Amino acid sequence: MSNNYIEENKEKIRKMPLLFMKGFGPWKLIQSIPVGGPVAVGFADNQLLILSHEVRSLINCKTGEVTVKEDRNEKPEDYNTNELTYTWSKKFKTPIKIAGIHGGGLSTYTYDGWKIRVEAPDWPNYDVILEPSLKDFIRNPNECAKLYHDSNPRAVGFSPSGKTLVIAGDADVDIYKR
Repeated sequence: MSNNYIEENKEKIRKMPLLFMKGFGPWKLIQSIPVGGPVAVGFADNQLLILSHEVRSLINCKTGEVTVKEDRNEKPEDYNTNELTYTWSKKFKTPIKIAGIHGGGLSTYTYDGWKIRVEAPDWPNYDVILEPSLKDFIRNPNECAKLYHDSNPRAVGFSPSGKTLVIAGDADVDIYKR
């Protein structure tokens, strides 16, 4: 791959406006939650689980409302960094799949073709790009949106329904819905 091709693609990302507060197409920012160092996030029953070093929270994915916020007082085996699951037996019958600083990954595609990409044209900063169905930032940069530009995101992805998008940075968690 030639350096010109790589530099041209990096420049396309740099020129994309940051649409964090505006959202893009049907996607609207419903909540930006300051979190003191998010560790992991995961989806369960149309709710978003957010784990920080000291607090665990549940967010309603339809409204963005914080429904539970409490100190993390789980047993060590509840946070499984090998299987990337979190057990919260008072709220959920089965462990929640999580993604964050210990690895894992949320879905990067929706059932109807929306995609999320993490690129680093200016490492150590990263850009999170939202691409509509059948579009990509290389061929259609004006039809895609940059939603995040900052240091390494902890987790990025869609809910199983494809109706919620989460971007967990190093200090906050942004939730979009459509």
